[in-house]
Amino acid sequence: MIDKWFNFIDSMTHQSLVVISLWFLLISLSLIVVYQIHRRHLRLLALDALKDKPATIALYDSTTGLPNKILFDDRLSQILSSHSRQQQKFTMVMFGINQADFWSTQLSASQMEAVLSDLAKTMNQQIRATDSISRIKNDRFVVLLTNVSSYDNGELVADNLFKMLNDNFVHQFSEQNISFSMSLVHYPKDGAEAIALLSQAEQNLLHKQTQSGNEISRLQP
Repeated sequence: MIDKWFNFIDSMTHQSLVVISLWFLLISLSLIVVYQIHRRHLRLLALDALKDKPATIALYDSTTGLPNKILFDDRLSQILSSHSRQQQKFTMVMFGINQADFWSTQLSASQMEAVLSDLAKTMNQQIRATDSISRIKNDRFVVLLTNVSSYDNGELVADNLFKMLNDNFVHQFSEQNISFSMSLVHYPKDGAEAIALLSQAEQNLLHKQTQSGNEISRLQP
């Protein structure tokens, strides 16, 4: 009888050890799976971060932090689409630094970058949150004034910005004011497509910089 009892105890102990071993094995496997899933998740996050970084660099100007030509083209396309549907007006203001080649020789690369960075900050303080500024070339910027109530209203905002820049933008590296020329085009009066608006604004700006170097150019009605 006693032998049977000990045999029963041995059998139960053996079964318990087997069960405990199986549970330990399952827990270990579960932990390994969770660990592998976690590692994969971290790897995917790292890959996403690497993907986003080039995109950020590609869409924003590294000197000023402003949208570059690629992002500007996309925004202009969206604005054209929305304003066309809603039958609203907007004004495109293109401006460039007068005598840009002269300033590039007078100032070092780091000084010129500081000038452009301060210029971007100054302009951002003068426009509405709904408007946007982009740097589309080295010395050329574009401001999109959206949802203007009238063409006169768009020109008034541009005039104030132009006057503020030419009257007040004095940089520590230059002994004289850095002046600007501006060109205005209106949607849809002056064009209904991006290429037409940009081309006309560019031509007007180059003409004004050649003629006087420091005036606003407007399309004649």
